[in-house]
Amino acid sequence: EERRYRTGMDADTLPEMVGDSHVYDGMAEIFTNGPLPSLAMPLEALQTLKVRPGSLTTFAARPGAGKSAMLAAVALAAAREGWAVRFLTLEMPTAEVRHRLVSADSGLPLSVVGDPQERTGEVVAAVERFNGLPMWLSDMSSSGGELERIMRESASFAATHERPVLVLDYLQ
Repeated sequence: EERRYRTGMDADTLPEMVGDSHVYDGMAEIFTNGPLPSLAMPLEALQTLKVRPGSLTTFAARPGAGKSAMLAAVALAAAREGWAVRFLTLEMPTAEVRHRLVSADSGLPLSVVGDPQERTGEVVAAVERFNGLPMWLSDMSSSGGELERIMRESASFAATHERPVLVLDYLQ
């Protein structure tokens, strides 16, 4: 059965409309397979933002405005939905990022998650739940944030995972 979407067109009418083969291939895929999946944003105010495979979404704000917290929320939302998430950080060590993500995922205070003396059953369960998410953390700060390394690791990750999401915290 042939699919038709809002435009009433089908994949057979695309070549007449679109001359660029890259655009045609992308549009033909949408007509054939349906709309690309999009990542649900973690905050209601951002629900209209559609993050889809191959798209670039940038969060920018002044220092201390919560960009890292927003990226953590986006990464957690993606991982909970089964997207493979690579979180590259140039701003803080991965241990700190992990503590923040476990805290955000579990609702436990960051001071409890990061304190070795607070390793209660609740914290251990939160860490185990977080470790089960499809998320990989990389500290890029020691490499000086070399663009070539970031690109190489990102391309490798995208090539080896279905539905990859790359989160890069702090790129100047």
